[in-house]
Amino acid sequence: IHLSGEGGGDEIKSYEELSQIGEQSRNSRLLYNVFMSQIFQNFWSRDYVAVVKLCEKQPPSKYKHILEVMRCFFEGIASMSLARHTHQLKWRIIGEEAVKNMA
Repeated sequence: IHLSGEGGGDEIKSYEELSQIGEQSRNSRLLYNVFMSQIFQNFWSRDYVAVVKLCEKQPPSKYKHILEVMRCFFEGIASMSLARHTHQLKWRIIGEEAVKNMA
């Protein structure tokens, strides 16, 4: 993408490409930022099932830093929204568990 109209510019990498870079370089910060970016994108586009599936792949950490609390918050809101719209108990259980993990 060329924002200035000059020079080379950089290409935009996909989440998969960024995850590969993070895994190859063992950069846990990059991996977590990619993960949280996917959470935000799916949450704000109301793809709550994708949010919950992403959170299932990355279980909650025992350390309660701010990013972990945010992860649990978005998982909880997405699950509770799914529970309200589908009337399925499994989503409510996942949402309640996310709230417990925030505390």
